[in-house]
Amino acid sequence: MGIKIKSINIKELGPINYSISFELGILNLIYGHNEKGKTFLVEFIIQSLFKNRSRWNFRQINSNGKIIIDGLEEEFTELSPASDKKKLEDLLDKEYPGLPPDLSKLMIVKGAELVFDDSENIEGGINKTIIKNYLSSRGVFEKIRNRISKTIQGAIINNRNIEGSNKGELNKRKEIHNKINDIDNLFIDINNNYSSGSIKELENESIKLENKKNGLLCAKQHLAFQKNKELKNTKAENDQIDQNILTEIDKEITNYKIQSNKYKSKKAEQKEYEEKSSHYEWLKNASEIYEKSGTHKPGVVKWIMGLIFFSLISIIVFSIFNITWGVILSTIACAVIILCYLFYQRIIKIDSDLQKEKQKIEEDFKERFKVKLKNKAHLKTFRDRINEYYNKNNILQDQLKTEREDLNALETNININFQKIGINDIGKEKWDNKLKELQDIKKSFNDTISDLDKELASLNIDPSDYKETENEYEYSREDLDNVEAELDEIKKNITNNTNKLETLKQRICDITRNNINESWDAIISSLKERQDEVIKEYKDITAEILGKISVCKVLEKLEAEEDKKIFEVLDSDLIKKPLFELTHRYKGIRIENDELIVKDDFNEFNLKDLSTGAMEQILLALRIGFITKLFKKENNFLILDDAFQYSDWERRSFIIDKMIELAHKECQIIYFTMDDHIKDLFNQKGQQFGNRYKSYELK
Repeated sequence: MGIKIKSINIKELGPINYSISFELGILNLIYGHNEKGKTFLVEFIIQSLFKNRSRWNFRQINSNGKIIIDGLEEEFTELSPASDKKKLEDLLDKEYPGLPPDLSKLMIVKGAELVFDDSENIEGGINKTIIKNYLSSRGVFEKIRNRISKTIQGAIINNRNIEGSNKGELNKRKEIHNKINDIDNLFIDINNNYSSGSIKELENESIKLENKKNGLLCAKQHLAFQKNKELKNTKAENDQIDQNILTEIDKEITNYKIQSNKYKSKKAEQKEYEEKSSHYEWLKNASEIYEKSGTHKPGVVKWIMGLIFFSLISIIVFSIFNITWGVILSTIACAVIILCYLFYQRIIKIDSDLQKEKQKIEEDFKERFKVKLKNKAHLKTFRDRINEYYNKNNILQDQLKTEREDLNALETNININFQKIGINDIGKEKWDNKLKELQDIKKSFNDTISDLDKELASLNIDPSDYKETENEYEYSREDLDNVEAELDEIKKNITNNTNKLETLKQRICDITRNNINESWDAIISSLKERQDEVIKEYKDITAEILGKISVCKVLEKLEAEEDKKIFEVLDSDLIKKPLFELTHRYKGIRIENDELIVKDDFNEFNLKDLSTGAMEQILLALRIGFITKLFKKENNFLILDDAFQYSDWERRSFIIDKMIELAHKECQIIYFTMDDHIKDLFNQKGQQFGNRYKSYELK
């Protein structure tokens, strides 16, 4: 009987904004202009019917609708895009095992895409592999293969060994084999280690080493006591020398040296100024005398004598004329002038004495300063210079007095600090040596204290554990380390020997699932049982793998035979008849180097080299043959979406006649078109089917 599409029911789909319900017959035409929803309707049918539609470039369809199928089950079957769990492939699989995976490409031709595969690397849209999908039992073979893992398919038997990738069943078989080895090794360990005779000997040796270790630890505690006592004594001696006082003495001695050097330098400077100002007193007196000399002027005596003479003449004249007041005034003036003369004469005498002293000063000046005195200015220059030296000398003397007092106080303070640490009556020339000696002693104490601290820290003994009494052992870190290392090793051996059986027992229990507290006999018995189980499991999986490898070899042989059958099918009337009826030219088809070659009465042609129209007709003929072969002459349905639009008008008529012939053989034809010529041909030729011909138009 085959399967047929009974009806298509849709409520709003793309541009179809109304509800449609198409009851289909054996021959059906659905006509619609561009943008009327024809493509949406075809895609709705594909998404409703088929599971494997990954190669179709679909848009998202949002529609409420269903397709009702007759011939699949006792009752009608409803399919829709939303029904992902049940599709045509699932329903046909039981009745027609081995169907090709891409059934939609066989039963639907969409938009003149008659090719079975539109991949770029498959020229002509079909090759040997695609033909095998439709003409052979490859689907059945694939189902069988799918039940056999890729690992087994790639495995081989070489020298009675199974070789292949370490995955899947082969890896599981290897793991089981490893379990057998593990159990065998456990039995070896049971035979080798089911004994504990050496533990007692190790325990006796451990006791001896423990006693020696305790003796060395007591010696260590006594050594810590001695070091602590030595540390206390050293600290007591060290405390007698105050580091702060040593630091203070060091600073004071340094300061004393600096101040003393400054004092000596300043003293030398003062001595220099003292020598330079040694003639200060002589020069001071000489300057005073030298300043007084040279006041007498020789012309003054002549003037005074002239005035006396003039005064006497005036007295005489005034007497002659008896002018009393004139006489009196002239007499007084004459007396005054005479007194001046007498005073001046005295000055002249004094000046003479000064001249003699001045001469002596000049002689002394030359003797003292080794230069000739030129004048008063020259003398004044020397006096000012010596006066400056004299003043500086006095200032330096005052400063030296103060600094001397400071040095004495600093010296006293240094001696006092020395006395504080028990050093008396030490001269300043011994300060440095004594300070260096004390600093060395202090450093020695500090170094000793540091070393003792480190030794005590390395001993790591709490003061409460110090032992004053000694024993027969002398502590040595190396001896103690060696004893502890030997003791650790023995304890490890004891632990290992003690735990070895427990570990072995636990390993066995991990495999047998026994309780570790059970007896050894019970556990060993369980291990033997487990060994038998694993060996059986290994044999079973080995047999299964060998069986599957054998099946793969048989499949390879059967596939070779199937290739032979494909050539026979292509050369049969199943393909030749629809090929000639559709093309009216080509009478045969064969495969050469994975390409299809068609032939007429005179030549052969590669399918990919033919025109689009001729290629469409040949591919349609192949579809008809494939469907007839697959469904065992129980025709089903064929959906075509403008599959003939590239054919010329004469060939269109031939092709539609073939569709009419298929419909007469109960193969349901559903043709979608927007071509008026094709619509007219279908309407004209479809009348012979009466009400079994259905024609619908999308508005």
